[in-house]
Amino acid sequence: MMNMNLSTEQTGELDQSRASSSWGLIIISIVFVLTAAAAGGLILWKKTLTKQMNDAEAAYQAKYDQLIKEKRNADVADFQKRITMANDLVKEKNMILENVQFVERSVVPGLYLTKYENDKKTKMLKLEGVADKYETVAKQVLSLKASDAFSSVDVTKVDLSPKGEINFSMEIKVN
Repeated sequence: MMNMNLSTEQTGELDQSRASSSWGLIIISIVFVLTAAAAGGLILWKKTLTKQMNDAEAAYQAKYDQLIKEKRNADVADFQKRITMANDLVKEKNMILENVQFVERSVVPGLYLTKYENDKKTKMLKLEGVADKYETVAKQVLSLKASDAFSSVDVTKVDLSPKGEINFSMEIKVN
């Protein structure tokens, strides 16, 4: 009775199931090692980027401090301040343009403006111009007073030129 097998299972199937489970364990181990390596790499990359950002900020601050110590214009070094200043200038220009547009809309026929000055501190406009007759100047004053953009209109000078034109000056208070 040689070669008698007393086991209830087949030996070939047992070896195959052990081999497949060992392959699964190997694959899971490889995936785990790759995941751990990727996580470690990302952590190192983050530390490197943080160090580079801190170095760049320190270099910026050192250059900024150097410009301030040398009494150069601080506005040149600070880009944000330059943006803020530019924004303020644009707002100021828009205010001036709005005032010019209000004046243009209220100019009556027969009247020509020769000078326009804007004082932003006192919110005053100074206009000079030429009209064909006194009645045109009076209509212009009434037109400007009727505008909601201006609170007061004062005629400062009216005279007759040698050519027969009416020269006038007025000051207008902007709302």
